[in-house]
Amino acid sequence: MQEWETIQCVKWVFFFNNGEIQENLRHEQNKMVNYNHLVANLVILHNVNAMTKVIRQLRKEGLDITDDMLAGIAPYRRNHIDLLGKYPLRVNRQRTLPSGSDVLRKNSHANVV
Repeated sequence: MQEWETIQCVKWVFFFNNGEIQENLRHEQNKMVNYNHLVANLVILHNVNAMTKVIRQLRKEGLDITDDMLAGIAPYRRNHIDLLGKYPLRVNRQRTLPSGSDVLRKNSHANVV
């Protein structure tokens, strides 16, 4: 079952072009596959980390979590991840520059010919 879940996770991450690699060059195809596996592994690592924190907290609170219970969970959940992301833009915010930035700005224009 775990191998099937892994494959499904990798396919889910590689949603662009319905999972079809459009490149004709072999090294570009390999690059796409490797990047896809990297992202899928990062999703799994994120889930393992989050699950570990929760399990430790529950054990700290006195809950008896057995190995049999842990055998029934897997880090392939993905409903909490938005593949396209959400990037809110704050276009009306006031921009502040760090102290000393006026000096940097004046010096950067001094060398322009």
